Amino acid sequence: MRFLLLIAVSLGLTCAPLCAEENANARRILEQVEKRLLDAKSIEIYAYVDTKEPYPRSMAGTLKLSNDGKLHGDFQGSIGPDKAKLLVDADGQALTISLNEDQRSGAQPKALREALLVSLMRIGFSNTLIAFSQLKPPEHAEGGVEDWIKIENVQLRGEIALQFGFRVNGKPGGYTRLWISTQSGLPLRREQFFTYQTADGKEAVMRTDERYTTFIADP
Repeated sequence: MRFLLLIAVSLGLTCAPLCAEENANARRILEQVEKRLLDAKSIEIYAYVDTKEPYPRSMAGTLKLSNDGKLHGDFQGSIGPDKAKLLVDADGQALTISLNEDQRSGAQPKALREALLVSLMRIGFSNTLIAFSQLKPPEHAEGGVEDWIKIENVQLRGEIALQFGFRVNGKPGGYTRLWISTQSGLPLRREQFFTYQTADGKEAVMRTDERYTTFIADP
């Protein structure tokens, strides 16, 4: 019996239940980190985001959020060949976004914080940074972001990395690898590949790299 078990292991015949359990644990980790961020009283992140074509951006800066709706973001870097300074401020009532000399203010979307944090966990901060640099709030900032972005096939990769695919509005959106700190239990780095349609209808891939040199969630 032991000999047969060794053969089964060597052939991967026992992988199904073991892999299913590992994948369930991996999804649980991702969900727990996301819930921790949504429940946190305050969050501070220093992020470096590098996005390739067709939306080339290389920016770094600080993002601070509190559970009373306040938000402050201060990022510098480049958008394409041009230097860029991006500021975002929300006080719970109004949202103001400025890119260099351009500025736009308006009512703060009711689910701004949720949209930003859920997006950050599932598809990274680059998508939100692109929206802010267009003087717009992140997509689904009025609600529904959890239904808009769905994750799938979450797997463990090594001790601290999660790999998973995601769907956006029901369609395959790409895949990502997210490194989690073993000390803080919060994100360290993300490598992501978005799929998109070009102007001539062909499928292409946009890569983004994100590093979080500071990531604090209190508590």
